[in-house]
Formats: sequence, C-alpha cells, structure tokens
Amino acid sequence: MSVRVELANLGKIGEEDVPPEFWHVASKMMPGDISEPVRTRLGLHVIKLVSANFTPTEDKVRSQIIKALKDEHAREVADTYRQNLYDEFGIKIVGKVPAVHLRPIRLRREGA
Repeated sequence: MSVRVELANLGKIGEEDVPPEFWHVASKMMPGDISEPVRTRLGLHVIKLVSANFTPTEDKVRSQIIKALKDEHAREVADTYRQNLYDEFGIKIVGKVPAVHLRPIRLRREGA
C-alpha cells in the first residue's frame, strides 16, 4: 500500500470538476468544516471547505440549527442534573476537575 500526503487548494470547483462522492460530501459542508475521510476512485480525501458560493439548502441549515439546539439542551439538562446531585449530596467542586478514565466493570472483574 502506498500513502501520499498532498495538500491541495482546488480553488473554485463545480460538480463536474470532482468525483460524485467528493461533491456529495463537499456540497453539504459549511465554510470552515472539515470532512471525515471520503473515498473516491482517486483515493482517500479529507475536505476542508474554505469558502462557498452556493447557498446551503434550507434542509441543511434547518438540520444544523436543530442539532445545535438539541446539543445545547442536552448540555443544560446534564448540567442541571449534575448540579442537583452536587446539591443533594453536599458536593462542592473547587478548582479544575481532572478527567477520569474508567474501565468497564466486566474488565475490572477479570483483572484486565
């Protein structure tokens, strides 16, 4: 297997300039977005959209707004739940809390 890393500025492109798989991903991106790897007949690509002259579809914008609102709501619910637990058990956090990495219970029992 050969791997070649090449950074390329494609400039202004249209649907006819790139493979369909590439366009399918790029046309749904917003400026500043970076894609997951995209496989085409030319290889694997990671796309960073710098700017776009097309207007995103209403569905694309709507789905992004809905996702952002759901994410914000989930954070608020988690923060409220966590704060309620802290209050209920008299927990006070001072300073920065380090990340804790736990192994699944099954692995801890097996001694892995």
